[in-house]
Amino acid sequence: PRRQFPHRPYPRRRWTRREPRKMKLCVPPSDAAALKCLAAARTGSVAVEYVAAGLDEGFSAEIEAGVTVGASGALRYIATTGAAASQLYPIATRPAVAARIDSWVEFSITTLDPDAALWSPARAAHASPGERDAARARLDRTLAALNSHLASHKFLVGDGLTLADVAVVGSLAGLMRLVLGAKARSAFPNIVRWYMDCVTHEGGAFAVLGGADRSALLCAAAGDAWEVPAADAAVFPAPGGGSSGSGGEGGSRD
Repeated sequence: PRRQFPHRPYPRRRWTRREPRKMKLCVPPSDAAALKCLAAARTGSVAVEYVAAGLDEGFSAEIEAGVTVGASGALRYIATTGAAASQLYPIATRPAVAARIDSWVEFSITTLDPDAALWSPARAAHASPGERDAARARLDRTLAALNSHLASHKFLVGDGLTLADVAVVGSLAGLMRLVLGAKARSAFPNIVRWYMDCVTHEGGAFAVLGGADRSALLCAAAGDAWEVPAADAAVFPAPGGGSSGSGGEGGSRD
């Protein structure tokens, strides 16, 4: 007969709730990559620590201890780990859609950001008029193509806000808020409509831009000239206390 063992109950495990580790963003002034990450983090409830960096240091994101990535990797990390992953970046369920989103993310980083940066508060003063004019000419062509795409699309990919919209709005926010006056914007009506839909989206992704006044989301100038922003202007306010997303203490570096 089989031996009978006395009942020995297993000790009850004590579970302790672990706070999610914050993703650390090291952010130069007026950096578009930071705005994209902060907006995506708000949508996905991802905890972010915001650390101010020098203009020449460049953007970086530490997603795990000792693991640092650039803007593209940071955005995909947020979009695949956050609460809104299936909406922002549905790579698990709709890989073809995710591939289209990828192309817009790369477009924002490689095509829009380099030229838009020359019109940013932190870099405009260091660029020559010739450099800014050349960047404007390239941006005019790029924005015209984007405006044509948005003539038949409410959002960049599909019928709702995705990581594609977050990335491209992040690239254009500085231009829309500080550079393009009303007459200059009138050349791109579909971009203006889409931009306002995104920054006032009910999910609150771009509440990081600050302020509830819709008019503050667009440049107040009336003319068609591109305004050179003041060096101390802010595309978006640095998060209070240095953090965004699901909360937590952050910090800034001197």
